[in-house]
This record gives sequence, C-alpha cells and structure tokens, in this order.
Amino acid sequence: MSLRILQIMNRVPWPLKDGGSLGYYNYIKGYSENGCEVSVAALNTRKHYVSQLPAELTQLAQWHLVECDTSIKPLHAVANVLKGDTSYQMQRFHKQEFADLLVALLKHQTFDVIIFESLFVASYLKYVKPHTKALLVLREHNIEFEIWDKLAAGSNNPIRKWYMMHLANRIRLDEIEALQLFDAYTTVTTQDAEKLKELGCIKPIRVSPAGMDLKLLKPSANAQNGRIAFIGSLEWMPNQEAVLWFIKNVWPMVKNHPKLLSCEIAGRNMPESFNSYSENKLIMAGEVPDAAAFLENKQILIVPLFSGSGIRVKIIEGMALGKTVICTPIAWQGIQCKDKTHLLQATDANSFALAIIKCLEDEDFSKQLGVNARLCAEENYENKNVTAAVINYYKDLIHERRF
Repeated sequence: MSLRILQIMNRVPWPLKDGGSLGYYNYIKGYSENGCEVSVAALNTRKHYVSQLPAELTQLAQWHLVECDTSIKPLHAVANVLKGDTSYQMQRFHKQEFADLLVALLKHQTFDVIIFESLFVASYLKYVKPHTKALLVLREHNIEFEIWDKLAAGSNNPIRKWYMMHLANRIRLDEIEALQLFDAYTTVTTQDAEKLKELGCIKPIRVSPAGMDLKLLKPSANAQNGRIAFIGSLEWMPNQEAVLWFIKNVWPMVKNHPKLLSCEIAGRNMPESFNSYSENKLIMAGEVPDAAAFLENKQILIVPLFSGSGIRVKIIEGMALGKTVICTPIAWQGIQCKDKTHLLQATDANSFALAIIKCLEDEDFSKQLGVNARLCAEENYENKNVTAAVINYYKDLIHERRF
C-alpha cells in the first residue's frame, strides 16, 4: 500500500543549513524513497524565503506555497498579551490565505495521511478536518513551551523573564489543546512522548527520530583534532544562549592550550554583536554554504545547549561525519548513544573545558569517539529505515480505522 501524504509546514526547508530544515527535508526524502506520493504545503516566510524551489525539493514532492511575514512585531506582541486567545507564536504563523489554499487542495486531491509539522501549524486543523478522511497527525519536533520555560529561567532581565514565562504558559495551553484534536502524534524523543502523556494525551504516539542520508555523509580524512566547531541556526534563541555561555565560561579555560588550532562558530543569521567576540583562534564564521564542507577539517563538535527539547539534528549529522561530539545533557537527549563511548557529556563549564582538553591531549581517544559515533549513526539513524518505520505506523493506524 503506497500512501498519499500531505505535509503542512511553517517554513520551506531550504537551504539545508540548520537542523530544522534538515529534519523536514529528510522526512520528505524518506517518504518519497519509500514509495509514498508526497505533497507539501508550506508557509514561505520572509525569514526563510525561497524565491525558487530547487530540484532537490521539486523532485521529491508537489509543492504549494503561500508567502507569509512571521517577523516579530512589538505592538502585535503587546496586543496579544492584552487580549490574545492563543500564543503570539501561534498567531504569527496563521494566515487565512494559507487556510484557503489547504481547503482548495483538499477539494481536488485525496490523501491517506496529513502531517502537521509542528505546533505552529496546528491551528489549520479546523480548516482541514471537514474536507478529508485522512489520518491527521501532529508531529511534535519539540515540546515548545519547555524551550521558553528554560529560556525564562536563564534570563536575568526581569521584563524579558516575565514575557518569556507568559509566552511559555500560553504555548503550554496551545499544546494541551492540540493533544485533544488530532488522530495520532509523533515525537522525536521518548522524553517528549512522555511529556505529551503527562499533558493528557491519550491518542497513539510514536517516537520517530531524525534520520540522515548516510550515503551523503562520510567521515573526512582531513579532520584535525585541534580544530573545534559549533554549527547551528543562530536565529534560534537557545543556540544564541549556548554560544554566549561557551564563549564567556568555557573558552577562557581552553583558548591557550598549545594543541588548540581554532574554534569556529557558524550559523545562519548570526547576531551582529557576536562579531565582537572574535579573537585569536576564535572565529565567528557566520552563515556557511555547506555544513558538511564547513566541518570537513574539524574533529571536535561542541553543542553547549541548555534550553530546548526534541532532538538535535546537528549532533546526529556530526556523528554521521565521525566527529567527536562534546555536549550538555539536554543537547543529546533522545539520541541513542552512550556517554564516553559515542560522545562526551559535560554538565558545567569546568567539565566542558576538561572534556575539550582531554580530546586535545589524547587524539586517539578523540578520534575513536568519532568512529564509534559513525557506527551508532549507521545503526540507528539511516533515513530510509527511520521513515519506513513511521510509514508502517501510519499504515497500522489506517488499517485499525477501517476495521
């Protein structure tokens, strides 16, 4: 049975420079490679605007786009606080023209499964449901309110802290409401699945992690153990928080090590203020055209994350590339690997610095971690296998509904 799948997205997953784009793209590709007929309806946001869809996308799916400005507008945010009945995050991604497009699409096409990719497009369910008999699935890439909870906890600005707490509470209510409305759910980690159950979800939930096309990701013989890298979308606040924490708390303890060659920070939409931190051996690379090419000569990948949920796709990509990953506990939650075997966990600045120094001084140990990480990625995260498993989940649910 070949499934006809419609994915509804809050952005076009291109270019493939951040974990969010990779997570969306790899599932589109996996569904297609497993024989599904895939359509994608996406908001073409000003922040991630794509003027022309590349062949890498059009050869995998039929695309339906609506332009949408999701930029943050302070007056709208204040109005939402005063009288909004949903979170400002949800409000930003709602556009009537997109709802109309979905209705028109469903009047002319039939789908077996419709997947709402993230909470931010869940508001379109009320337009979709009357026009389809498809299985309606919400894919939770993160537990969104937890991100804002943790950002609020780490903020020292009282006004900023209050607003983040307010936003977290509003998003939490949005997530609880969404858990009553869909036929089924998928999450990327076991922890997130358990959180949905705690919030009251009694519908089927499937843990379906991020996948990687391992044929395209090969360890590099040019990787130098003294070269360290961070890469991730720097428009995402948890990544900004992570980089600043590393620079202020860890970098002073490692920057003078004789075996350290460089530490490069890369990511899309890097704040201009980050350039002020550049110094000898610490390079603010900003946006790079190709993540794998950027990482080619680096052996150590740092992920000092303290906020967020879901799964860090960049860690899985780094593992597939045979990198030595050093990260905080929250960064690798949900990833099927072991501390000190496939990566190194560091809980605070001192342990993070010591982990880097250990890898700099023991190159054999560092590179063996990378070898082990690649084997772990091959065993658990081959994209076609990951998506085949979730396709079978959809098929089982469809079969149960028929009989």
